[in-house]
Amino acid sequence: MKGKLIGHESLIVTFVAIDETPMVVSCDDRQKLKVWDLRSYKCLQTVDFSGRAAIRGLVSLVDVGKIALLGNRIELLTLDCDGGRNKHLKTTSPVCAMRVDFEPLQHELIVFTKDDLRLYDVRTGRIKHIFTGYLQSEEEPSAYRYIHDGRIFAVGSSQGELRLYSKETGMLVAQLEPHEGDISSIMYDATNRMFISAGWDSNILIQKQNKGKPVAYERIRSIRDNFDKKEVNLMELSLYHSLIAAGCSRDGNVLIWDYTTAKLLAAVNLPQSIEPTALGFVNGAGILLVADTTPRLLLLKFERKLNKLKIGVWMCIPFKKLVINHLLVDIRTNQKQLRTTIEQCSVYLAHTTGRVSEVDLPEISKLPVEPLPKNNSYSAERQIN
Repeated sequence: MKGKLIGHESLIVTFVAIDETPMVVSCDDRQKLKVWDLRSYKCLQTVDFSGRAAIRGLVSLVDVGKIALLGNRIELLTLDCDGGRNKHLKTTSPVCAMRVDFEPLQHELIVFTKDDLRLYDVRTGRIKHIFTGYLQSEEEPSAYRYIHDGRIFAVGSSQGELRLYSKETGMLVAQLEPHEGDISSIMYDATNRMFISAGWDSNILIQKQNKGKPVAYERIRSIRDNFDKKEVNLMELSLYHSLIAAGCSRDGNVLIWDYTTAKLLAAVNLPQSIEPTALGFVNGAGILLVADTTPRLLLLKFERKLNKLKIGVWMCIPFKKLVINHLLVDIRTNQKQLRTTIEQCSVYLAHTTGRVSEVDLPEISKLPVEPLPKNNSYSAERQIN
């Protein structure tokens, strides 16, 4: 043994050696970050991150002069040279991910932030590329969508612009018909090469790619002036059932349309002053998931026959004070098998507190369903032919 690094007062949870330097960075379970010099075995700097999100890992990004702190979010620290002798850490603004996608073939983590798009190599934790400058100075990103088969990404802005960019070069590929306000959600239909976008102008636009070059899109359908002209801030698409569901943060309704005709099929009315916070479909099982501000998760069972949609409340799961702001349906079956049963899926819920919980649908489907009281129930009886 050549020496010891002494200074932490609690359990060390992670450490990393900074390439091409005699430096090591360590972190303990009290969120104390220390920079060490292996030549003298002395601590050069201590940074206190107590009271912030727990740090679970450190990644050296010496080629860009930074250290990445991995926790509930990614935060970067700059390696600052001190007279050419030592390197210290300088806190920079945290990198808050607005959306994260994964590209398994390239082993890439695709992170959309407010200022740029970052490609991470999941095998090394290093940044492979950063795309910047794809928005005008007065614009801010409001929605993202990465298209796996087309190797492009879509960006919606606070000015209502919807643009497509190449993942390889970052260059503009196409510009679609804009909204009149912030774009809140972007979905993609890979089979028909169509983009579906929702915005604060209360509109939903469906645009299809024209054949030929250059790449161009034209609007083929639109659903306008929804929720009494309030903003559409939630949208979910089910290609299996050919349905679009949407919600509004200032309206207690969840509206459901036919995807191919844009015809309204049903409206789910939440109790007064309760707003939807997340939506999701369980394709093949005929289930629409609706999270709200109560907070709770509502499971709606629906049956579709041609242009008729019969829908009703199946189950309601309370979550006390854990408001759900995002949900993901995980299907445990072959991806080519479109039809899904309850036994094949779980639902992952992201809460505003930063927690993630799992709902096992096969287990709860065995429980008896208690009817909701009429004076505080969800109304899902409206049927539109």
